[in-house]
Amino acid sequence: MDYNLCDYNTVKKILSAHGFNFSKALGQNFIIDDTVCPAMADMLNVDESTGVLEVGPGVGVLTKELCKRAGKVVSIELDERLYPVLEKTLADYDNFELVKGDVMKLDLHGIIAQKLSGFKEVKVCANLPYYITSP
Repeated sequence: MDYNLCDYNTVKKILSAHGFNFSKALGQNFIIDDTVCPAMADMLNVDESTGVLEVGPGVGVLTKELCKRAGKVVSIELDERLYPVLEKTLADYDNFELVKGDVMKLDLHGIIAQKLSGFKEVKVCANLPYYITSP
């Protein structure tokens, strides 16, 4: 099912169904503006020959736009409460893969080598929470 992830009520309903509440400790703010994420995905300038490593997919608004453009999108998510949300919101995209864990502790070179090898180029995209920007 193709969810309108830019609709506040749709996102609220999906998150509520999974018992999700925003975490201030994780700096969670999800962009749902229907112009921002498509513009971000366009600026990344990807196509079928590009693999994308995304950090912090949230509910998948940007992820969905990246999946429409890139050959494969591998998203790293720390918050395990979002895993079933992402499985639902991105179920229509067979070029999406979720990596569960903390981007600050994972072997990013290993993830790229394992999951995005064979692509002409790999790009990184993120809507990072403020607390992670300095490290």
